[in-house]
Amino acid sequence: MKLISELLYNLLYLIKKMKTLFSILYVPISATLDEKVSIGLVMSNGDHQFFKYSQPKLNAIKGLLDVESNHILKSYLKSLDKEINVATESGKELFSIDIPSKAKWVSNSYISYLSKYSNNLLQFSEPKYIDVPLSDITFRKVFEKYIFQYDKDYLGKDNAKAISLNFPLQEKEFKSNYMFAFFFNMLAEGSMKDLQCKQLRIDKDDNFSRLLKTTNTNTIGSITLEEIINE
Repeated sequence: MKLISELLYNLLYLIKKMKTLFSILYVPISATLDEKVSIGLVMSNGDHQFFKYSQPKLNAIKGLLDVESNHILKSYLKSLDKEINVATESGKELFSIDIPSKAKWVSNSYISYLSKYSNNLLQFSEPKYIDVPLSDITFRKVFEKYIFQYDKDYLGKDNAKAISLNFPLQEKEFKSNYMFAFFFNMLAEGSMKDLQCKQLRIDKDDNFSRLLKTTNTNTIGSITLEEIINE
């Protein structure tokens, strides 16, 4: 019985590890237009925490904020980085940390609280879960956010054509911190966007979910997208 209990415990522990919480950090640019820029990402599996923010994006929005706001934002992001991340002796950043006394605020309940009430200079998205184990590779892929790659079978076809001038036929992945303009232009805007989000229960800022759920038919042009669910 003891052996069975230990096996069940280990199984439940492994299942828990497959659940990874994440939240995207945003900087509001225009309250009137509800515009904001994603600036960072935090992920946790309960034991390990990962955090990174984009310095290029921070530099890009510098001119959109006053001097004091820039200073506060930069200081806050650095404090988060110091709290969650550790550095090696060589100065290279390590994304993970396994120190019980640190970063225990990276939890569903607290980030959910931050997503509702931290609505000034820096906003946290509502925490969500993905069914993958947390690792450096997982974090980097989510942080890079958007990856496009042609299927090898498609590349091998004689009549294979590039879907866009920005996506020439190649095996190498295309990566971006932003949704590629080609795909973003497939999304509805205005009242149609509002209607789709309401009917499908999608967050208006979740462009990727909108892309998966609304571009499988009747799109502008000859390209449609289909979500593949691995069972």
